[in-house]
Amino acid sequence: MELRRFVPLARRAAGCALVLLAVTTQRTEAQNQALSAELQNVRKLLDKYNDPIAAVHDGFLSTLGCISYPNGGSEGAMKYAPGAMGVHFINMGNVGPALDPAKPQVLIYEPVGDKLRLVAAEWFMPSEIAGGKSVMFSAHFEDGRTGYFVIPRHSTSDEDYKAMDAALKRQRIGELPEGVIRTVKRVR
Repeated sequence: MELRRFVPLARRAAGCALVLLAVTTQRTEAQNQALSAELQNVRKLLDKYNDPIAAVHDGFLSTLGCISYPNGGSEGAMKYAPGAMGVHFINMGNVGPALDPAKPQVLIYEPVGDKLRLVAAEWFMPSEIAGGKSVMFSAHFEDGRTGYFVIPRHSTSDEDYKAMDAALKRQRIGELPEGVIRTVKRVR
């Protein structure tokens, strides 16, 4: 795909509904059993992308960099905890009107020494294709962790009271980690 065609698509992707799934390979058998059969199948399908070269061969393009905030930081009103965003590989050929569990649009790798380790996959759909506004929420856990999820076609802020139920449902099916969720807040 030509770069000049890629840039507008990438910009449109920035305003998209996101579905996130952690794909960390270092899981115990008990943790794998807690995942739904569908999520276990997706993990198997993504195994080939443990090798980033396989991702490139399948049409993923790398951002070549990992944005890192080793000491935390802030930009405007947004505070960042220490950590990093990983190296994103995007495949705009997988963007379309339907989400396919076997075809994520984004793969996220963590630099480990001189290698890249697959740590997450993202599926998204541009809002104009999804047919409604999606709203991202953050789930704040008792132990200080934060998880993010999207409610597609969420109406107004008057319906935000439904977000805790949505977070608990996502936790039951393995889309959010285990733990006590204290609060849920609208992100955008």
